[in-house]
Amino acid sequence: MEIFVHRAGAESVEEGFSADDLPKLLAEPETLVWVDMEAPTAEDVKVLSHVFRFHALTIEDAEMTRNHPK
Repeated sequence: MEIFVHRAGAESVEEGFSADDLPKLLAEPETLVWVDMEAPTAEDVKVLSHVFRFHALTIEDAEMTRNHPK
């Protein structure tokens, strides 16, 4: 998992954050947070459910290589 952050007024994107940093970063109203997951691990999936509070079916769809409407 890679986390990229762009703060309001900044001229560059910051990198090097961990999943533990996400709640604080997401609480900053003028901050854009991009989380890139390629081949997510079980720990990455926990971030989707516990930090972002995505529905279980949404996470399941994200993990699937092919998606069909439910």
